[in-house]
Amino acid sequence: MPNTEKLADAFGKIAPSEQTLAARPADLNGRAVVLFNNSKLDPEWGELGVIFEVVEQALRSKHPGAKPVGISLDLLGPGKDPLGAGFDAVMAHRPAAVVLALADIGVSQRTVALALRLEARGIATCIIAAPPGGGFARAVSAIQLPGLPIVELAVSNTTPRESASALASHEVGRIIDSLTRDAAASSSGDTLGTGLGTGLPDPLTGAGNASTTAEQYYEALTTVRLGDGLPVIPPRQQAVNAMVDTVGRAPEEVLFAGLVPSGVPVTVERLAANAVMAGCKPEWFPVVLTAFEAMTAPGYRLAQAAITTHPGANLVMVSGPLADALGISGGAGCLGPGHRANLTIGRALNLTLTNVGRIRPGEADLGSFGSIGEIACCFAENRAASPWSGFNEDHYDGDATCVLVHRTEFPHAAVDTLSTRPEPILDIIASVAATFGGNSLYNPAELVLLLNPEHARLMAGCGWFKQDVRNYLFSKMQIPASKVIGRGIGSNRGRPIDPKEMLSVVDNADDIIVTVAGGPGPHSMVAVPWGARLSHRKIPVH
Repeated sequence: MPNTEKLADAFGKIAPSEQTLAARPADLNGRAVVLFNNSKLDPEWGELGVIFEVVEQALRSKHPGAKPVGISLDLLGPGKDPLGAGFDAVMAHRPAAVVLALADIGVSQRTVALALRLEARGIATCIIAAPPGGGFARAVSAIQLPGLPIVELAVSNTTPRESASALASHEVGRIIDSLTRDAAASSSGDTLGTGLGTGLPDPLTGAGNASTTAEQYYEALTTVRLGDGLPVIPPRQQAVNAMVDTVGRAPEEVLFAGLVPSGVPVTVERLAANAVMAGCKPEWFPVVLTAFEAMTAPGYRLAQAAITTHPGANLVMVSGPLADALGISGGAGCLGPGHRANLTIGRALNLTLTNVGRIRPGEADLGSFGSIGEIACCFAENRAASPWSGFNEDHYDGDATCVLVHRTEFPHAAVDTLSTRPEPILDIIASVAATFGGNSLYNPAELVLLLNPEHARLMAGCGWFKQDVRNYLFSKMQIPASKVIGRGIGSNRGRPIDPKEMLSVVDNADDIIVTVAGGPGPHSMVAVPWGARLSHRKIPVH
């Protein structure tokens, strides 16, 4: 017989947008029109600069008196506030209209944010997008500014100049027209609204469906493409309240307000509801809450990390005595199946991002492939098997338990069955960490190393401590800049690169986090970072 208790709200209602499109001028003659290149039309990204050549030519043809102004600024670049710098650079020209390009991958979020800010200031704006950024732009627009002109071109950095020119020429009329009163604005993706707005199916809202079964809830979730594709436990209010009671926090307290496209704030209760859906026990919720709060640190860049094309995971490590008490595994198979605490703690975090943020694959989630780590990636430090102090002791004290979170790829194996000295093992680990395919070679960030107990004991037996491991790896995790320049992704080091220098994947040795985890065997693991800073917090004990 179904449980008749009311369901808690795990999603939040999306408020109708109060913003409307800026009034379009009758024409653009005598007015400045900014062509804003967010860096994706720069030569280092291919031959897409021709897009703005086509736009400018069409603009001069249809509005001969218009005054095109080119601005090139990397919205993901160095500086305290590149988005604010971009807005100020545009406003300095007092434009009547702005064309923004290119919303394609990682820069899509800030490009759309800039468009919304400009429209709010009364400036007609059009976004030129490319896959998969078009889906993200439409998903955000459908909620925050319906009707925002978005013109998608099927281009990438490998598109030849002639092809890019032809594609731009085919759509340029729509781009120019969207900036004036005779605009035939492109669809902003309102057809994506199912499950994005307030109209979630009844079994998900808890309204009038006290008899909802687990099967009905799962089917309703699948209908609106939320959740992670796996069955969930309906978040009945009593179970959610039990979660909240373990942390002594107000259910309505806002933990994070910046998820896109929904704009719905993550509250303590919504996080708890998603923890219930994930299968967490109430006693694990303090870990979930602490981990989520760690993810809200500015350097973690949660809003962008949640939607990036990068196949990453929100890696969670728990260090300290509470890990054992709660049954969070740091031993054999700790990153795999069979460990309920590990899997459901990690899953609760990711369900929250998807369900509250409405971050769905192919729309707001830009992931090219996605990752199993986006379902769950949580483990404990194996303090019992470690010859060294734990992360909790290094940063807090031995009695404290803390949570570390980092946006990384799912950890990679580094195998060595033959070595009897630390150096050759660490050489293998360094080769896994310093890879042309990883983001950190171009955008250095902290790196998490999971040494298996056998490798750790061998190193300790040779008189090595964690700092020795860090120092050695720092000297090895480097690649000549001459082999890096012009491949992979653009460098975000904030300085010119000398082709003769060696580039490291971390800024200094202390950015290498050495942990001991897993069971016996020859494999250690390397968590290659996405580019955000890691964050850690002590778990409060109530």
